[in-house]
Amino acid sequence: MSDDRRPPIARRPLLVCGPCRWMEPWYVSMFLTSISIGGMLPILLPFVVAARLGTPSAVAYVMATFGLGQIVAPMLGRFADESGQHKLLFILTLIVMALSVAPLAVVQSDWAFVGWAGIAGITVSGTSTLSNLLIVEFHSRTEWEPRIGWLQTVNGAGQVLGLALAAFFVAHSVAGFLVAACLIALAVPFLLLGVVRPNPAKTRGAIDREMIAAAVREIDIRLVARFAHREQVGDGILRSSYHHLQAARDYVRRRGLKTPFGAFVLSWFVWIFGGSAFFAYLPLLFRDSFGVSPRVISMVFAVSAAISLFLFPLAASACRRFGPTLVYRAGMLLRALGYVTVGLAMMVHGAADYGVVGFSVLAACWPLLIVSGSDLTAHLGATEEGAAFGVFNAAGAVASVVGTLTGAPVMEYFGYAGLAWLGVGGLLAALMIAAAAPVVRVQPDMETVR
Repeated sequence: MSDDRRPPIARRPLLVCGPCRWMEPWYVSMFLTSISIGGMLPILLPFVVAARLGTPSAVAYVMATFGLGQIVAPMLGRFADESGQHKLLFILTLIVMALSVAPLAVVQSDWAFVGWAGIAGITVSGTSTLSNLLIVEFHSRTEWEPRIGWLQTVNGAGQVLGLALAAFFVAHSVAGFLVAACLIALAVPFLLLGVVRPNPAKTRGAIDREMIAAAVREIDIRLVARFAHREQVGDGILRSSYHHLQAARDYVRRRGLKTPFGAFVLSWFVWIFGGSAFFAYLPLLFRDSFGVSPRVISMVFAVSAAISLFLFPLAASACRRFGPTLVYRAGMLLRALGYVTVGLAMMVHGAADYGVVGFSVLAACWPLLIVSGSDLTAHLGATEEGAAFGVFNAAGAVASVVGTLTGAPVMEYFGYAGLAWLGVGGLLAALMIAAAAPVVRVQPDMETVR
């Protein structure tokens, strides 16, 4: 869709002033769930699975199941949209999420871990879908991008706090999972207080629903990506939107991926595939390879994530000045440098500090990659942006699950160093594949929303 046909809000914002204008009390619910799911679980869950089951390879299967459970989100979104029961479904999803996290404090069998992690994955993606739908259903079209953007920033702040809490609770994992479940349960009252308007979906006809679906597919995701948000490998912007995934399916059937945009999406898939297992094993990798406790690496991750939240405006400015292609390649090179540093540090006794620095570098590269990747998707798939973003997000989601599963045999045969070099290989392959896409050099200036 060309810029001249976009609603005014999609042409204007880069930096958004006055966040209180775009936030609501129920955003606190997402903040609390992000503390638990975005920050605490990625550290506590792999650490506890390996400790209780005695087989580090089980970590890959549990974490992949957690990601795989998120594939039902589009179905939940469709049901919510057609029934109009967004608030009720949101509350039920939070309750089930809390009930699925609490048993992780005591379960001992592999199937129990897989089952509860899968249910938690379903609810996590469900809350992401429903939170976006609450914005779409209860606010005018011109407010969608800034409201979704600030919601993601709230989630990012929650991840930082969650990682810091995980550093404290890693030595008290039972209490950690129970605290995570309580934080999710505490999110319910804020949701009850926050959404008080009548639901327009109850009176909306089928034609209006189709119009809303078309409008959702035209959300300016380039703008949304420029708001600070957390990194969860494979987690794209509005990944769980069934409107975008439907459009993605039609796009692939009609045009295939033998295009410059297809080359870019394949590169996006490959580097996420290469890096997802590294993040799944993160606390174990640093503990067993460097003697760095999960508490320390959790705090390092928290600091890196906090710093990255402030790099999004710089990434957006770099895309405008140098073009998203160069920023995308620079982001991949920096992340590859981080993986190489970690991999080499594993080969040298007493090089733990270099490994931690390498991880800090690769973790801080997220703004460069997601901002430039979203810009490239908008440009290379410009005639059908909604469908293009559906393909973009689906590629990241699938790569995350497949890459995490691949990490188990890689770790068994090559050790933890193999996970770092898998990340390097994925990024180098992605760089070569991305070279087939045309260079997008300069972005037009965007105004500030006040």
